Amino acid sequence: QKKAQRADKKFAPLKIPDSLSAALPFKAKQLMPPSERAQSMKPPKESREKDKLVRAATAMVLSPQEEARKTLVDSLQQAVKAAKGKNISHGQMIKKRNEKRQEEKKRKRLDTVEKERKKRRLQRAAQEEAGEGLRKHYAAKRKKVRKKVL
Repeated sequence: QKKAQRADKKFAPLKIPDSLSAALPFKAKQLMPPSERAQSMKPPKESREKDKLVRAATAMVLSPQEEARKTLVDSLQQAVKAAKGKNISHGQMIKKRNEKRQEEKKRKRLDTVEKERKKRRLQRAAQEEAGEGLRKHYAAKRKKVRKKVL
């Protein structure tokens, strides 16, 4: 079997009429696909990592007024966090959330196991009960047969 050779389709770019683009609330006339738009807005990963390293290694020298402002803002942020009861870091919050989820999954698993055990126990009890009933029934029949024979 031969594979069909097909030419790649080339779609025409989206054309927005000037009257419509003038009415739009933004000035961007040329639209990009979302994937390209996201890539163009975000710097490459390497440069972001370098920026983080540079920021971490750079010592900030603040003027006395800037330092006072910074301490005031920091203390306000801490007061707000304490008032909300969230005086924990983002990582700790995520950790707690994950622990809760794990506990919930474990609890659900144990509940299902318990339900299955209970179900099996009830089924066994019903089978035994039914079996004893049959045994009694057949035993009674045998007694009748023996009486007839004798």
